[in-house]
Amino acid sequence: MRLLQLACSCSSDQRPALACCRNLSCFRWHNAFASLCCGAGTWAGHELSVEGGSVVVETADREVRIPYTQAKTPAELDYNSLGVQQVWECTGVFLTRKALQPYFDKGVPKVVVSAPVKDAEDPVLNIVYGVNHQAYNPKKDHIVTAASCTTNCLAPVVKVIQEKLGIQHGCITTIHNLTNTQTIVDAPNTKKSDLRRAR
Repeated sequence: MRLLQLACSCSSDQRPALACCRNLSCFRWHNAFASLCCGAGTWAGHELSVEGGSVVVETADREVRIPYTQAKTPAELDYNSLGVQQVWECTGVFLTRKALQPYFDKGVPKVVVSAPVKDAEDPVLNIVYGVNHQAYNPKKDHIVTAASCTTNCLAPVVKVIQEKLGIQHGCITTIHNLTNTQTIVDAPNTKKSDLRRAR
């Protein structure tokens, strides 16, 4: 199965990268970062480079080419010619059925979104593995999400308490790491609908 993750495009003066964002857009940085393995030490014996639309990973005995693309919107790529069977939408930008429709218009059969998809009329299945993954219906659920970070933390605990003890009423407080939309210094709150984010 071929997978494709849409990423923001780099500006023209930067070298291509497998995944780009405002802060991590240069392949040289990715190359240095990829030489580390989750803080467990160096990724010894692997050389990374970019050649003709592919990230090339070389070891002593083999070479793997990982094709990449760059586009700002899903409608810009020809997924059929790439043989894409599933897209992992991880930009955090396309979060409605309407915004995700170009993937399907271009021939992608399945889209997994890393954040909750907002659609009140036709809700998208939020999957928390071990809690409700059995609700997935491959004939119907062509878009699924990995739910939110809060849902992933809370749902497994609530499931066990509900099944073993029962819950009549609940109230939670989420203590979350800093997010991209939070102000970290005294400044006006740009998200006027949620004054708590200004704290």
